[in-house]
Amino acid sequence: MPKKEGFTDFMRGVKVELLKRVIWPTGKELLNYSIVVFSFVIFWALYIGAWDYLFAKALEAVVSK
Repeated sequence: MPKKEGFTDFMRGVKVELLKRVIWPTGKELLNYSIVVFSFVIFWALYIGAWDYLFAKALEAVVSK
């Protein structure tokens, strides 16, 4: 039967994971990744917004006739 770990053991394990095993990005990598994510989000927001606008105008034209 496995040993039950307490909260302290769990937190100790978390600390080891974060400080020893995680490979943190450099500042330059973080900036590049952030720019990519931001660009991706802006692109899709504009793309979906444009389609929403076009469908709204088309629906408005159909309903008003």
